[in-house]
Amino acid sequence: MVVVFIDTNVFKKEHYQFNSGDFEELFQYINLGHVSLLLTPVLIAELKYHYNEDIIKKHMNSIDGLARNLKKYNIPIVDTLTEDEIKGKLEEPLNRFLLNPKHTHKDLTALDINLILEDYCNNNPPFTSSKRDEFKDAINIQLIKHFHSTTHNTVYIVGDDCSFNEAFQNSDPQSFKLFKTLNDLNITLRPLITDLQYLEEYLNGYIEETEFKSFLDDNLKDIEKYSKMSGIIEVKSIQDIDIKKSTFAITKISEGNCDGVINVEGAISLVYSRPVELSLGLDVKDAYKRENVSFRGNIPYVITYKHELGDGDQQYISVNCIELKWDNFIVETPIDFLFDFYSKIQEYSISLFEDTTSNM
Repeated sequence: MVVVFIDTNVFKKEHYQFNSGDFEELFQYINLGHVSLLLTPVLIAELKYHYNEDIIKKHMNSIDGLARNLKKYNIPIVDTLTEDEIKGKLEEPLNRFLLNPKHTHKDLTALDINLILEDYCNNNPPFTSSKRDEFKDAINIQLIKHFHSTTHNTVYIVGDDCSFNEAFQNSDPQSFKLFKTLNDLNITLRPLITDLQYLEEYLNGYIEETEFKSFLDDNLKDIEKYSKMSGIIEVKSIQDIDIKKSTFAITKISEGNCDGVINVEGAISLVYSRPVELSLGLDVKDAYKRENVSFRGNIPYVITYKHELGDGDQQYISVNCIELKWDNFIVETPIDFLFDFYSKIQEYSISLFEDTTSNM
């Protein structure tokens, strides 16, 4: 049994999407009994706090904002769910994750606060001169180390917090293994399932093929892939595509079939217009802009394969075909560069209001 501890920052970076991508692949190993996640009271409390801030409050505010905007135009909203019911629906993914019976829980009974205070006084990890308020991490570190000392299980730790990881770096490599991302962890876990070893080799070769890179380039240039921005800006063209990283997750495997996603990250030049700004009479010369932005996207795929016998009756996998679902490929980009646009809208609305009231 492989025991895995995932730091909070990894959950945030994966947007708490437990049923897709690298999390979905990890749960494949958990459900098969190969892996158990190690949870502590501190990790659970942090997850609940950040999930509430990042997911629940964000979406509830979006719903409230939509309702206010529609009300201005006398557009009714058909409420099929109450506010509490919506909040309950948003809480379900995290609750299902936390209540999974296959997780391993480590409580606080073995915690020695004096050891934590000693690390704090001596600037031992996770405490450093620049990061003094790391008591939550210190508790997790001590509980992980105590779990290992009592069970002798190797603990696989996923996270990119340098001061947190430093607390384990001088330990026996067979005690703790460090990974920066879930994808890095999953690569290590794939040999637990025989078929995945062959499929991983095939996919590693596939994402390097010229044909795949050409299809990817064509799809990144397709402005319809940026539909999440519709209503905010109008994408005119995509230029200077730079693919920085391509990885994949194998999310489901059954006899002869494999599902998953190819993850791509990189940078593009986004040429766009701001039609609302033009209609409001704002600065026209700024209506058409070009921004260099990072992007990420997931391409779902399906592989069909069969088992064959080679020399010496050694079994191997022969891939029949791979189907990429480009229609489901949506590109996500940060929208920070649009904040100045919203500021102008707000300023313009305020000036209109002031002009109107002053003439009354």
